[in-house]
Amino acid sequence: MKGLLQIIFFISLSPYHIMANEILYQTTLNDTLQLKQHFIAQNDKIRKWETVLYNTRTNDSLILDTMEDDRPLVPEEKSGTRQRYYRICGAVLYDHTIYAVYQNYGFVSLKCYNFSGPRSFTLTEMPVNLAYLTDLWGPPEGYAAFTRINDDIYFFLEVKRVVDPNLFKFSPKTAVISRIRFQDQDLVQVATSANLFEQTELSRNDKYIQENLQPTIRGYQDVKNILSFRYLGFIEDEPEFEQSGSRYLANIYFFAELDNQLHIARYLCYEKEWLLSGFKEEPLQYSKSKPGRLR
Repeated sequence: MKGLLQIIFFISLSPYHIMANEILYQTTLNDTLQLKQHFIAQNDKIRKWETVLYNTRTNDSLILDTMEDDRPLVPEEKSGTRQRYYRICGAVLYDHTIYAVYQNYGFVSLKCYNFSGPRSFTLTEMPVNLAYLTDLWGPPEGYAAFTRINDDIYFFLEVKRVVDPNLFKFSPKTAVISRIRFQDQDLVQVATSANLFEQTELSRNDKYIQENLQPTIRGYQDVKNILSFRYLGFIEDEPEFEQSGSRYLANIYFFAELDNQLHIARYLCYEKEWLLSGFKEEPLQYSKSKPGRLR
C-alpha cells in the first residue's frame, strides 16, 4: 500500500468513544479508510457534530472536524430536526486530500483536508453558497458526487431549497471553484432507442462507454473534424444506481478530451437522449455583505 494517508494503518491513534444519537453521513474512501459524521446530543442544550476518519483494519480514528450549537430549540422546531441542518452532502479521497461538501443552515462549502503526515493535516474551506436559512420547516436535503479529471476536481451538487442542481469544478492549484454553465442556446439533442446505461457499472465499462460516446460526440457540429479522442470519466447527479443497481432517472455527465480540449456530454436516462453543447466556467465570487441563493 502506498500513499500518505495509508500510513494511518501502521500507527496507533487515540481511541475515540462517542455517544452518537445518529450517523448523518458515512462513506468508504478506500480499502482502509471510512469517513463518518456523527451527531452527538450532550445534553438538552448542546448539540455537537464531529467528522471522524476511521481506520477499519485497526479500529483507530481521527477527528477531522467539530461543530457545536447551543442555541435553544424554538417551539416550532422538532427536536429531531436541528441535527440535520449541518451535514456532509458527499466526500471523496484523492491522493492525500479528502474533499467534502457541507451544508450548514444553507451555507454550503467545500472543505479540503490535506494530509502532510499520519495525523497532520490542514483544513481549507471555500464557499459555494452564502445563504442561511431562516425558516424552520425542515433541513435542506443535499447530495454531492465527485470525479477527478486531469488535475481538477469536478463535483455535482444539489441542496434542495438552497443550491439548484449544478456541476462545479474545483482547481486545487488556484483554490477556485467554478460553476459549469452549459451553452444550451446551441444545444443538440440526440435520441437513443433504449436507455444505454440502465444497468451499466460505469466505473468498469470504459470500452462500452467509449463505443457509445465517441460517435455521438464526433457527430456534434462543433467537433466533426477532431483528430484525437480520449474518454476521461463520468459523474452522476444522484445515487440511483448505487442504491438499486438500475439507472432510470439519473443524468450522467461524461468527460472526454478532443484535440486537447475538454468536452462534457450529458446523457438523460429517463429521456433516453444525449445533450451536446459547449460550456463556460464561471468562477464563484461572493461578497459576504450580500449573501444569496445560488442558482
